[in-house]
Amino acid sequence: MYCDVCLVLEGTYPYVAGGVSTWVAQLLSGMPDLKFGILYLGPSRHSPRVLKYSLPTNVVGLEEVFLHDFPVKLPAQRRKSRLSSNDWDVIEKFIHHLMDGKAVDLLSLRETLMKLGGTRSIFQEIVYSRKSWDIACAIYEKSFPDDASFIDFFWTYRFINLPIMQLMVTPVLNADLYHSACTGYAGALAALFGKITESPLLISEHGIYTRERRIDIFDAEWISGGDNGAQTLDMSRRSNVYKEWWGNFFLSLSRTGYNNASQIYSLFSANRRDQIADGADARKVKIIPNGIELTELLNIRRRERTLKDKFVIGYVGRVAPIKDVKTLIRSLDLLRDSQVDFEAILMGPTDEDEEYAAECFELVASLGLSEQVKFPGRVNIKDYLGKLDVVVISSISEGLPFAILEAGCAGLPVVSTDVGACRELIEGRSEEDKALGRGGFVVPVANPTEMARSLQRLAEAPEMSRKMGLSSRERACKYYTLSDVIYQYRSEYELWLESSQINKTRS
Repeated sequence: MYCDVCLVLEGTYPYVAGGVSTWVAQLLSGMPDLKFGILYLGPSRHSPRVLKYSLPTNVVGLEEVFLHDFPVKLPAQRRKSRLSSNDWDVIEKFIHHLMDGKAVDLLSLRETLMKLGGTRSIFQEIVYSRKSWDIACAIYEKSFPDDASFIDFFWTYRFINLPIMQLMVTPVLNADLYHSACTGYAGALAALFGKITESPLLISEHGIYTRERRIDIFDAEWISGGDNGAQTLDMSRRSNVYKEWWGNFFLSLSRTGYNNASQIYSLFSANRRDQIADGADARKVKIIPNGIELTELLNIRRRERTLKDKFVIGYVGRVAPIKDVKTLIRSLDLLRDSQVDFEAILMGPTDEDEEYAAECFELVASLGLSEQVKFPGRVNIKDYLGKLDVVVISSISEGLPFAILEAGCAGLPVVSTDVGACRELIEGRSEEDKALGRGGFVVPVANPTEMARSLQRLAEAPEMSRKMGLSSRERACKYYTLSDVIYQYRSEYELWLESSQINKTRS
C-alpha cells in the first residue's frame, strides 16, 4: 500500500466513535482527492474491534499494529545474546532515556533490533538473555530505593520496554506524509516511518498525551509500590517510583514525536503552552481548532423558556471517570435544594466503564433524583438540542469538545469546568472574540457547588440565558466552522506534500 497521507491513530478511528475519530472522519470526507492510509494501534488483536465508521473510497488501506501481542512460546532456558556490545549500548541508552523522559534515537534502535528478525526473537532477547538481565539488575540497584519491590520493578521494566521495541520493527507503510493524531506510541511510530522514508511528520494533539496519561497513572491501581498509600498528581515527587517511571516513559515518547515533527498542531492556546513546556519547538506549533458542520445545526432553534417552565439541562458525553459525571449529579442535588424545577438528560454511552456508570446510576437513586435525571444512552444530539435550556460539561480533562460547539449552533449557553479549550469556547480567545460576549459560565473542576450556582443563575434569568446562547451561536459560526478547519489542514497537507516530493526528487 502506498498513500499520500498515512494517518497514525492510537485506539481511535475506525473502532471508536466520537472525539478524535470524528475529526479523522471529517478530514477523510473533506479531502476526497487525497489517498489516505490508516495505521491503527491497539492493545491486542484479541481485543474487540467493531467498525464504527464505513471507510470512504479514498482510504486505500487499513493496517493494524498491536502493542501487547507478545509471543507465547518461550525458550526452555536463558540463551546467550546474539547482539554485540555496541548493540547493547544502543538498547541500554534507549532504556535509560525512556526512564529519564528524554527523546530516543529511533533509527539506531530499529537498526539494532532488525538484526534479531521478528518480534518473537526480540521478546526472547530482551526478556531472557543474560545481558538483558544484567542491565535490568544494574538499573534497579542504581536507581531504585532499597524498599522498592524487585518484582514490581521487573514487570514494569518488561511492560514499558517491550511494546515500544516491538513497534520499532513494524513493517513500513510508505507515504509521502505521516500525520499522527497524538504523540505517544502513534507519534513514535509515525516519526520512525517518517525518518525511514524521508517524509514529513505532522502531529495533531486534541488533548495533551502526557497530561492524560498522568491522570491515568494517578488513578491506576495496577501500578503499585513505593507510596505507602499516598497519591499525588505531582509526578516529580518520588512518592511512587513506578508511577514516576511510567510518567517519564510517556514524556519520552512525546518528546520523541515533537523532536521529529515538521509541524505540530494544537486545538487551543493553553495546549500549545503545554506542548512547548514538554519540549516542542515553539516555532513548529500552530493552532487549528476543531470545526463543526453548521447546516443542520443552524436550523435548530432553542425553545423560548419562561420562569414557569421546567429548566431542562443536557449533558453530552461518555459516562466515564474522566467526564466526572458524579460531580454533575451532585450539583443537580444542590440545584434541587435551591427550589429550581429541572429535568436533566445525560446523553452518551454507558458501556465504556460499566462499573463507573453503575455507580452513577446508584448515586442518582440514593439522592432521590431518579425522576429528574435520565440516561437515554447513545442518541442523535440533534433530536435533543431544541428541547434543552443549557448544556453542561463536567470533565476533569478535555480537548476542544464538540458538545460546546453543537450547543452554540443551537443557541444554547454552556456551563463547563475550566478544562481544555472550554474557557476559550465560552468566553472567547482573542479580544475580537471576547467582544461577542460570554456564552455561559466556567466553573472549577470537581466543584458541584459552583456548578449548581451557575445552573441556578441561568434557570432564574431566562433573558440572560438567551443572550448567552446568542453569543455562543455567533462564536461557533464565526470561528469554528468545519469548512475553515478542512481548508487549513488542506493547506498544510499541500505545503508538506510538496516539500516531501521535492526532497525525494533531490535525493
